[in-house]
Amino acid sequence: MLLLSVNWIRRAGLAMLPAATLLLAAPAAIADDMFTRDHGGPPEERGALRICADPNNMPFSGAGGEGFENRMAELFGESLDLPVEFFWLPQRFGYIRATLRSWVDEERRYRCDIMMGVPQEASGLSTTTPYYYTTHMLVFKKDHPVFSEYEQANDLLAKGIPADTKIGVFDRSPANEWMIRNGMRNNIKGYIMADGDIGFYPGKVIEGDLAEGNIDAAIIWGPIAGYYANKVTEETGQEIAMLPMESDVRAQFDFGVSVGVRAGDHELMRPLQVALRENEDEIKALLDEYHVPQVDRPERRRR
Repeated sequence: MLLLSVNWIRRAGLAMLPAATLLLAAPAAIADDMFTRDHGGPPEERGALRICADPNNMPFSGAGGEGFENRMAELFGESLDLPVEFFWLPQRFGYIRATLRSWVDEERRYRCDIMMGVPQEASGLSTTTPYYYTTHMLVFKKDHPVFSEYEQANDLLAKGIPADTKIGVFDRSPANEWMIRNGMRNNIKGYIMADGDIGFYPGKVIEGDLAEGNIDAAIIWGPIAGYYANKVTEETGQEIAMLPMESDVRAQFDFGVSVGVRAGDHELMRPLQVALRENEDEIKALLDEYHVPQVDRPERRRR
């Protein structure tokens, strides 16, 4: 769940990143001057690739290294011939300050240097070229009496939904605002983006409430939707369907996902860009393995 500023939350809603995907808080003006401290030089001088990661944020990362971003980081380590170290911390507000910007005096370095799965336009970070594009998905049981008739997510508008139909969305996400703007406020089953329970993960919306019939559908970030929809089908036999949400001039659902480093850390950015190119096929295979829905590069939208 990646939240890089309150304004960015409202635009992107990567509480479902996770990105969102899930929470990062970076003030508009970064108080600390990133260049007053030693960045550590080129990666080979740092001795390791240090990755900031959430221990309970599947399919992105897990404490056992089972997330696709964990495995991507290992590919980077092989390309740069460096060991990979993870600094584990649940993603909550203040995540950047507690990871990328947290200086360890005794070791003369930051706690970690690389953040996987961030939006290309993340404030306070330098980001690579996106390594995939995805979108939010409308997720529901394939045999649902209303949604089974849908051919596209915008049928929510074209066909409407019964008053007692509940759709799970996260607060401050584009889905939440989109539903309210389109007269579906009473159909919202809300979930708190910055949940204080470190055991909470966005996939619970699908493998919990949706699978158990407590909600009729959910609008959730693509990688989470794909991974947990497949997981529910494998574990329970329930078939889960997904339809991509379509962006409009007031709601953007699709985004490019990049790797982030501290703003201005060019010594690390350059080899990461090379590692992304060298491992393009392997990364694509990982995304497919984890059932990440991928879309074309979104067009830039005027605000």
